Amino acid sequence: MPEKMDPAAVLQTGQESCQRVQRTAKRDKDAATGAVITGEIAGAKDAINLLCPEQKPILAAAEKGFPEGPRTSPAAGTYRALTQAPNCTWEAKGKDGSILASGPETPPKAGDKITAAIPAGTAEFNSTGCYAWLPA
Repeated sequence: MPEKMDPAAVLQTGQESCQRVQRTAKRDKDAATGAVITGEIAGAKDAINLLCPEQKPILAAAEKGFPEGPRTSPAAGTYRALTQAPNCTWEAKGKDGSILASGPETPPKAGDKITAAIPAGTAEFNSTGCYAWLPA
């Protein structure tokens, strides 16, 4: 518990986080997972572990993902974006700054899933407009 913080306020904040995760997951599990990954639902990890353990599958999925933006030394593999936004782009670079892979190859159409294949040896993976990523 943070110093000089009202325990009731901390509990209320945790309960609100649980409610947001639960409501969002009821409609769209990927959206709930993405909100936990990006920190959009503040304190979700502690709230789930302490107040709403039935949401641990969302937390477990979120712990395997990462938010958009630069990421150094990502694990090689195929990932899927948690958005279908047409402005989602990504790029994998080697240690020398050369582009190893990028995408999507063609602009996504409505309903298309956006995936990124991160090759072994990628030093930096960067994405914009993609929200968050999970292993595919």
